[in-house]
Amino acid sequence: MSDWRNKAILVRLTLGAWNGTAGERKCRPLAAELGRNHNTHGNVFKSNAVLLERADRQPVTAAVCAIRSYFLEHTVPWDDRAWRLLGGNLILPFRDKIAALKDAFESAVETHLIRRHACLEEKARERLNGALDTVGGFPSVDELRGKFKCRVGYEALPNPDDLRLECMAGWQVEQLRAEMKERQDKKLACAVGRMVEQLRALVANLVENLRKREEWRPGAPGKRPAIYDSLVTNLREACAVLPELNVNEDRFLANVIDKVRERLAGLNIEALKDDFVARQSAIQAGASILDLMADYEAPADDELSEEEADAIPA
Repeated sequence: MSDWRNKAILVRLTLGAWNGTAGERKCRPLAAELGRNHNTHGNVFKSNAVLLERADRQPVTAAVCAIRSYFLEHTVPWDDRAWRLLGGNLILPFRDKIAALKDAFESAVETHLIRRHACLEEKARERLNGALDTVGGFPSVDELRGKFKCRVGYEALPNPDDLRLECMAGWQVEQLRAEMKERQDKKLACAVGRMVEQLRALVANLVENLRKREEWRPGAPGKRPAIYDSLVTNLREACAVLPELNVNEDRFLANVIDKVRERLAGLNIEALKDDFVARQSAIQAGASILDLMADYEAPADDELSEEEADAIPA
């Protein structure tokens, strides 16, 4: 089997979207005035000013959620610096889809915010009743556009075999290469563990919801528990993506994916909603898969978090 490092790359998403408020620092004059009016002492009042209403931001927010959801569903965490692993077979469709989603995001910003800048500024001025200038005013067109950004970075996985250091002896370089490979293999094992946990959570969610439906009886408090299409469609999507992220062909993960695909991903959602026998069969199938994963323990990631790294004295 070829080196798994040649079957994947690293990707990182930078996604910024203004929440439509003037922050606490800009609102200090208003907070101070409120304190004086109530005869208080010190920094008792803290506030934010809403410059852009949620309804005006909704189309952009939807585009942001679409990008983030697709990105997270098609990659797996790699480190604590927001880099994620992307399988090689997914690179081209991933780039095409991200480009389309980015175009939709930028179009939403231009259509719903930039072109309506004057209208949105006037609404903010009316809503703040003369206090807009006190909190720094409404962003200019360029400032408003700059508050929304979307970038995806791609990096090759460092291959320890490519390490060349003239300042070290050959045996020392080999030792360093071995350490680098061991660290990367541990990180990949953690990534595999996250994928197993993802499947475990999806299967457990299906089983739990079907059991709630079975346990419910007419006349019981509350509504009859609903069975949503996403209980099955999420499993189907995972079974389509996770094999491409299993770049080292981990046997346990591959076996679990096969079991889920064979026994759960093809379930008829309408039958689950209406047929007692179909629900019982699905519950049993899901329970057997959960039993298969019961003894699996995901490897612990010993990489320092950013907070821990900052705590290390220089």
